[in-house]
Amino acid sequence: MSSWISVSAWRKWWSPTNKVVHHLRLKGAIADARGPNLSLRSLEKALAAAFDKSKNQRLAAVAISINSPGGSPVQSSLIYGRIRALADENEVPVFTFAEDVAASGGFWLLTAGDVGRVYADPASLVGSIGVVTGGFGMVGLIEKLGVERRLLHAGKSKARSDPFSPVKEADQAKTKEILSDMHVLFESHVRASRGGKLAEERAEDIFSGDVWLGKEAKDLGLVDDLGTMRSVIRKEYGEEVEIKEVKAGPEVPWPFSTLTGSMGVVSTMGIGGFGSAGGREQQIDLRVGEVSASIPASAAGAVAEALEERAAEQPSPQ
Repeated sequence: MSSWISVSAWRKWWSPTNKVVHHLRLKGAIADARGPNLSLRSLEKALAAAFDKSKNQRLAAVAISINSPGGSPVQSSLIYGRIRALADENEVPVFTFAEDVAASGGFWLLTAGDVGRVYADPASLVGSIGVVTGGFGMVGLIEKLGVERRLLHAGKSKARSDPFSPVKEADQAKTKEILSDMHVLFESHVRASRGGKLAEERAEDIFSGDVWLGKEAKDLGLVDDLGTMRSVIRKEYGEEVEIKEVKAGPEVPWPFSTLTGSMGVVSTMGIGGFGSAGGREQQIDLRVGEVSASIPASAAGAVAEALEERAAEQPSPQ
């Protein structure tokens, strides 16, 4: 019994015409550090792949889902700038979606969406347009322990805000000055990226560092509407739209994803137990699929680095 394929179905398979939207998920703290963090360095290839129209002329837009409490203001600015530059260069619309949280630097990333294309879930936490720093004063502690503090420096401000020295008014004033200037930069960015969408009568609330759920974030003009990535994209480009995931950063398989850095800092959650016998160096028992092996604990960080570098060399999926 033979089966036939209609001409229209054949054409659809051979030369599809439905729109394609690349989806990139940005999750985690924003920092240029080893581990599951967001930075321009870790996202460079993924962002380039997401906006690359040369390999797919049907690319209609890029959707970015954000789940981040924030972090480095510099990396937030760099990632934002790269997204906007790629969008302009390739003439590709950008939709952004707040998931659990888009706060502080995470909100900075959320504003990378085109005006009118920034969304949140009703339960998303959005905002935190402020700057904070903190630490601990340990002067009394070291005195009780009988520890003598010895601090040498050249340059009168080099040891500013040392936690083992008494607080100085000049140090506090300098820190507050830096925080205030940074807050002004953050506010200026939000005003520039959100255009005339902000509820100016509530500007004091908006820039207070507070956070809001999705609906109030919409009322304040921090987001344009409420909605999920798939529902919004399908409404915009039709039910036949093809949403393609673009991986953000190298994918390091378990258990190596729990190992960080060449210093051999090891997370043992889910990893075969440590063991030592006869003064031998501790070993880590690893198993990936059907392959198992034991490696010295001191080599764990180097193995993780090698795998990360190898993963980073792999081309991002289109």
